[in-house]
Amino acid sequence: EYLGTDGAWHPVQHDVETIKVRGKHDATVDVERTDHGVVITPLIPGETRTLALAWSIYSPAAHGLPLLAMDTAANWSDFRKAMSQWWAPTQNSVYADDQGNIGYQTVGLIPVRTNGLQGVPIADNTHEWQGFIAFDDLPTAYNPPDGLLATANSRVTPHGYPYPLTLEWGDPYRNERIWKWLGPKTGLTARDMLTLQTDVYSEVDQEIAQRLAYGIDHADDVDPQLRQAANLLRTWDGAVSIDSAPAAIVAAAKHAFYPMLLEPKLGDEWKHYRWSESIFAAEQILMNENPAWLPAKYRTWDDFLADLVRQGLVMTGAPRDLSTWRYGDGHPVDVEHPIFGLLPWFKRWTGTGALPQSGDTTTVKQVARTFGPSQRFTIDWGNVDTATENIVMGESGDPLSPYYRDQWTYWYQGRTFALPFTDPAVAAATAHTLHLQP
Repeated sequence: EYLGTDGAWHPVQHDVETIKVRGKHDATVDVERTDHGVVITPLIPGETRTLALAWSIYSPAAHGLPLLAMDTAANWSDFRKAMSQWWAPTQNSVYADDQGNIGYQTVGLIPVRTNGLQGVPIADNTHEWQGFIAFDDLPTAYNPPDGLLATANSRVTPHGYPYPLTLEWGDPYRNERIWKWLGPKTGLTARDMLTLQTDVYSEVDQEIAQRLAYGIDHADDVDPQLRQAANLLRTWDGAVSIDSAPAAIVAAAKHAFYPMLLEPKLGDEWKHYRWSESIFAAEQILMNENPAWLPAKYRTWDDFLADLVRQGLVMTGAPRDLSTWRYGDGHPVDVEHPIFGLLPWFKRWTGTGALPQSGDTTTVKQVARTFGPSQRFTIDWGNVDTATENIVMGESGDPLSPYYRDQWTYWYQGRTFALPFTDPAVAAATAHTLHLQP
């Protein structure tokens, strides 16, 4: 039995599912359900508590995606009506039309949590969901006065917004860069927008670089390699480019920061501290120099920062001559096929292999080894056939298809190609037609 949302005890519901296994006996799975959600304890090794997971996908409201209604929307009202039926995943959706209107809308089923949002399992009934936030209460904007809209995974709720959407937002740096880049510009073209989409300038990385250089300059124990590091850091333009030595030094210092800061106080427990805004927290600690954060073994923050660079260089295997270091070599991109990538020979054949990459998680071009922008798209509503688009690899998931990897070089090199829109333009560009018969 379990304690229900009504305060009474109820029997656990059992859904017995049979899974057919090729060449073996059927597998039987007993799925236990409560009005708190499905019991997930068997999925967690070593877990002894009975844990249930509430998930919007289990709601009767979770049905269908309004893709056709989106495609046929003629104005902002039609668009919002279509998006009001979107249930998952929760998304930032943006809108533009040929009349010069722009808009933003949060979409998806987001629970109403009247007693707040917790980051740990709930052991009482005070945090039960009370339905979902009404569509008209979700964050939205239409034709803002400054004529700009940007999200970049950062906070989308204003101060005083009554519903908790998440415990944490992404760092604000990418969004800030977009606003600063777009704000003073007029007459933007598709080429300009591609330049922004592939932008690898990081204001926070450049700020950290200046602080590290200052720390080395004023530390007690500095060797020639650290002095070289300081000279490279202080003259850096903040571009996290493939061949940048300063970007590599900053990345190494960021890699060493939390172990050096937290391990003296927490031991191995520091490894559990992972959250989306960790770079923002690191920036605040480095810039404000609160004595309570300084590990006891260091006399000053400058000494800590000099050792931070030193330890980062050691941890990441930096060359003796730092001017020869290339950021991209230590921060590659490596795209693998989701199925064939599991097999050694096929992994090499169907994947891209590790290639040097520019950008990091604080740049508009947000990348790491295994993720990056899934699409780059631009459109000028004054001439729709000049639209451009590319995805990461290609439209086909079949490695034998000519369309499997035909878009990869565009994505990797920060280029794109035309996406014809009108029927005549599509017909003129068509090289192959696939007819599907029922």
